[in-house]
Amino acid sequence: MKVNWAKVPKRLRISAGENDRGYAAHLLLKTVLEDYAPQPFKILEDEIIGYSEYSEEETKDALYVRTPGDLSGVIEHRGAIQAFAGATGNFMVDAVPLKRSKGIEKDVYLWAEEKRGVKPDRLEIYKEWFLEQCVKAGIVAGIDLRVEYLGLRQIYRCKHDSVRTGTISKIPLVRFTGIYAGEPAEAIRRGIGRHRAFGYGLFLTRGIK
Repeated sequence: MKVNWAKVPKRLRISAGENDRGYAAHLLLKTVLEDYAPQPFKILEDEIIGYSEYSEEETKDALYVRTPGDLSGVIEHRGAIQAFAGATGNFMVDAVPLKRSKGIEKDVYLWAEEKRGVKPDRLEIYKEWFLEQCVKAGIVAGIDLRVEYLGLRQIYRCKHDSVRTGTISKIPLVRFTGIYAGEPAEAIRRGIGRHRAFGYGLFLTRGIK
């Protein structure tokens, strides 16, 4: 889907701190498409790609019927992309490795540091976490696995109350690339990691050349 960010109305803009386009995209997709909104999704400059259980025609119809007047020309459906779903292929995913325990959510690296009492290897902790997520999704993804820590990202979360109060926090973002083996449908459908409704965790695949 192509998005004209300059035309996004003020009511869907986020201006606190850094601009969190992930949250803005979440609001935009839910406002326009409601249950037809893709999730997980990924933002590529002026384009949003994501997983949807609905057909191209169903999504286009929903877009035509549900788009409010002030969002006309903001978002355009540019056709469906069929995800590669072979038994072996290349993958890339930008994931948020957070873990929630006893009502507290934080970086799995920080959980590991607290548990072990020493500073562990950050990339190794992320690698272990990622491989666990892949097992849950029914795939093996340790072949030629590369882990790149992209740093912290500032995110904005808003309560949908009368005054639209919100909070700003920082989350770790990690890029995983490599070769997977197995049926990738569940990983593509569900995504990897936390905050999948806000532009993170889309499991991208392609064939091996």
